[in-house]
Amino acid sequence: MRIEQLEYLIMLKEKKSLNEAAKNLYISHQALGKSIKSLESELGVDILDRSSKSCVFTQEGEVILESAKRLLKEYHRLLNKLKQMEICQKNILIGELYIYSSMIFSMSVLPDIIDNFRQEVPNVRVLHKNCGVKNFLKEINQITPKNNFIGLVSFPVEDYGAISENVEKLGCILNILRESKLEFFCSKKSKFANMKNVSVNMLLNEPMVRFSDVSNVHTFDIHSHNSQDITTTSYEVFLNSIIENKGIGRLCDIAGMRNSLFYHDIDMIAKIDVEDEIIHYLGYITCDAPSEIVKIFAKYLDEYIVK
Repeated sequence: MRIEQLEYLIMLKEKKSLNEAAKNLYISHQALGKSIKSLESELGVDILDRSSKSCVFTQEGEVILESAKRLLKEYHRLLNKLKQMEICQKNILIGELYIYSSMIFSMSVLPDIIDNFRQEVPNVRVLHKNCGVKNFLKEINQITPKNNFIGLVSFPVEDYGAISENVEKLGCILNILRESKLEFFCSKKSKFANMKNVSVNMLLNEPMVRFSDVSNVHTFDIHSHNSQDITTTSYEVFLNSIIENKGIGRLCDIAGMRNSLFYHDIDMIAKIDVEDEIIHYLGYITCDAPSEIVKIFAKYLDEYIVK
């Protein structure tokens, strides 16, 4: 006997029709009929009077129906009790969560993730710092307690071997969420805004807007440093410089990034024909035995990034 079979009986009684009950249960009437017959076989009695054209319960069926109502009521009461226990357990989680993240996370999905996380564990204090993967690895040994930190990182796939080796030496774990392509952005005032298939040669003499290494938002350097290049750790400076047509920027394609940029009236450059297309990994670093607080936060991170 399964819980859904009890729900089927109650719906049959309410609708008095196999077809109508099946529609409301979002299953086929054949599947509903098969389930009822299976329950009858298990209990050794007829639940429905099949000599009747309408959906009529037998005397045994009525007894089973009343028991089904009581069982379902107790089942849902149990679920609610367990849910309340789970909420209580999460509400008593007290402590601090240290989040280190590259700007690519900070200016896209991180605010929403933190908001959902804090609703689930309201008594946990969140401390955040923008930090690139290289600087973050240097700071790991200074973090205490070690089981309450998480580092959100992005880096070129070719750096995976070196970074994972360093992470392992520090007694930590690198979790890869997914790959992400880098995309070019420019102002609507730019001559490249409406062009299609812009070649790399056309960009060689263009100034670039880039984040400095400390923020670890990787832009694509297609030439040596131009005297008009802008290097910054500020998202506002990065964004406004592109809007004002002072340079071209490139960022990882991550949930929320495009919407954020389009909101500020920026066009993405049409697909650029670059032979050495750069792919980055998006991931996070934790100690080898993360706390329950970190595990809950990582759950939301997975939901937002891996989709």
